[in-house]
Amino acid sequence: GSDWDSFSGTATVPSGATTLDLWLFPGFALATPSVSYFDNLVVYKVVDTCVTEIVPQYLIDGVTGSGYGPLIVEQGQEVILDITPENLAQSIIFPDGNTLNAPVNVFANTNVVSGTYTFVTTEGCTAELEIQLNGAGCTQNSIVPEYRVNGQWASGSQDLVVNEGAEVVLSMLPNNVPLQSIVLPNNFQVGDNYNLGNVTVADSGVYLITSSLGCKTIINLTVLPTNEPSKEPIDDQQSNEEAVTGARSNVRELMVFPNPTSGILNLDLANFMKEPVSVTLYNAVQQAVLSQKFHEDHNKIETISLEHLSEGVYILDVKYIGGTAVKSILIDR
Repeated sequence: GSDWDSFSGTATVPSGATTLDLWLFPGFALATPSVSYFDNLVVYKVVDTCVTEIVPQYLIDGVTGSGYGPLIVEQGQEVILDITPENLAQSIIFPDGNTLNAPVNVFANTNVVSGTYTFVTTEGCTAELEIQLNGAGCTQNSIVPEYRVNGQWASGSQDLVVNEGAEVVLSMLPNNVPLQSIVLPNNFQVGDNYNLGNVTVADSGVYLITSSLGCKTIINLTVLPTNEPSKEPIDDQQSNEEAVTGARSNVRELMVFPNPTSGILNLDLANFMKEPVSVTLYNAVQQAVLSQKFHEDHNKIETISLEHLSEGVYILDVKYIGGTAVKSILIDR
């Protein structure tokens, strides 16, 4: 007859499946018996080609970093955007919809704006980087993160590690500068002295703080689960920060040497054997300046080079299965 029709459908198959059986059932709501026929059955196999993890990469005034942000940049800084692994980026979509071929010198090509920058590879894979432009006249020390944990106030560090169940309140210093907003990891916007209540692991994330003058800083909150294993007790010489947060940054002992270092840093990963480890180094304004992954077969001692970085204090963030270890690193030449 002439009353042929067509349809299409999608079946999601688990990874590793070798056989797919298709059953076709004609469904007619007719008062009289009917016969149906299927013709030209075509099955397409769609494979996810994004097998390589892509990470936004940036060069700020000559200093290389990587990560997903939020990345706080100062007025007038030169920012070049690309991705890692290199040679995969095809284009970068700006928050205003403008698209440029990668790599992109942000200030040389267009006016930088705060928002999400989307990186697109030649394979169609995407990654996003959030950039926040600091207000005019702001510096990295214009405002400082402040937080209250279980009734005790502390400030200074952008990395806050607490145990699950701790009561956390977020704010900033100096007190004579009004806080304009705190943007939560879910992009909700709240005000000063925001009480997270008794936090859970789901509260972990980056909290963006903006003052009334447009100056920005962040609090990188890590909530450790109550069943998080610890290989050593908290001793009497724990730092003030550990006493306030109720959690040690080094849930597992992480040894680094030499510290201070002139450029070469050794990581003692004896407590992380036979599991993958992700290492990220942040500068004083919470910009990721180095990112490296070690697979399950890593050595007991691994070495990373910091020779391309300027002198100063950095935060080394080591993520492993079920937890995070944090160390302060001083580069001094």
